Amino acid sequence: TGTVLLKITTNPTNGKLYLAYKGEDKISVWDPNTKQVSDLLTRNGLDNLMDVKFDQYNNMYAVCRNSGTIQKYPSGNYNSSSRLEFVKITGRQIQAIAFDAAGIEIQPYIRESSAQN
Repeated sequence: TGTVLLKITTNPTNGKLYLAYKGEDKISVWDPNTKQVSDLLTRNGLDNLMDVKFDQYNNMYAVCRNSGTIQKYPSGNYNSSSRLEFVKITGRQIQAIAFDAAGIEIQPYIRESSAQN
């Protein structure tokens, strides 16, 4: 399968764009000041990456569909060694996440694992 740029999310604290690539299972960062793109995370537990978001505290969350997990990366420490398994939903595939209006509560969008794609 090929690589697909799936989601683009702005970090509200630093204004950088975080790019989630399905197929390569990586998150890259585009810096508007330097106009440069750099890889932030590659593979390292990102199993069929579907979404990336930030909460009001600047923690980063990565949605991994095949493992049914949402990975949490603490604010300012977005690397594989800081990764925490935040949510695991057995038997379901998480497609995306959203936060409530206050930016606190995560609302996952899921479907049964037997569904295709």
